[in-house]
Amino acid sequence: MQQEKTPFEELEEEPQTPVIEETKEEEKPEEVSEEEKQKQLEAQKSRTSRRIKELNTKYREEQRARQELEDRLRKLEEDKKIKDKPDPDKYDDYDQFKRENEQWIEQERQRIREEERQNVRKEQEQAKLRREQEEAEAIFKEKSKEYLEKDSKFKEYMFEIQDACQIANTPDVLDLIVELREAGPEVITYLGKNPDKLEEITSKSPRKRTIEMVKLASKLEAKPVKKSSSAPPPPRSETGRTQRTPSSGFKASKYAIRPGESREDRIRRINGR
Repeated sequence: MQQEKTPFEELEEEPQTPVIEETKEEEKPEEVSEEEKQKQLEAQKSRTSRRIKELNTKYREEQRARQELEDRLRKLEEDKKIKDKPDPDKYDDYDQFKRENEQWIEQERQRIREEERQNVRKEQEQAKLRREQEEAEAIFKEKSKEYLEKDSKFKEYMFEIQDACQIANTPDVLDLIVELREAGPEVITYLGKNPDKLEEITSKSPRKRTIEMVKLASKLEAKPVKKSSSAPPPPRSETGRTQRTPSSGFKASKYAIRPGESREDRIRRINGR
């Protein structure tokens, strides 16, 4: 007696019908003109720009709503606070006085703790600033030594920039030069040779002065290093010290040092006194 076959076995024994694949002609993509491509690109840019604007608007609205909520919560907290130390003579209910007095004491503890935290943060920030300033000064001084050795006019540039900043009442320019660290001496050399640029910087607002100084330092750092000059050494006095003479960059400037003129006379002359 033959065993009956399962439906799966019967299907396996079914002869396979050959599959005839119909060949289709390849459809050539439609050519898009340059004008159409440009339109599509502009449409895509427009959609992207619109989406960015929507997201920015949504973000600003969420920020505004969050700020309003924080302000309301802060106001509620302030309203709950007891403004002055409770006076027992103004209370008919001793228990109420006790509760509010304890609340006031806790408020004072929190206020003192917050002030202490703020003072600690302030001291840490000031200490960090001092460390950064000391580090900047050390790097600036070390780099300036190299310039003093290779450029006989470097010290003259420094004096002239100091005088110009004193006259223009812009001591922050000197601080900015130091904060530029190793780039500071190069900026001094440039401003010494280009007094008009120094005058332009000192005439700007503090914020714009900072921007101009940083831009100048970046520009000078990107320039290729020039070869050392083969010019003869500067003239020396009878004592052997280098004579202080006006730098070439300041000859056509009102900041130029005139022979025999003291620093005080020069400042009075520039100020028109």
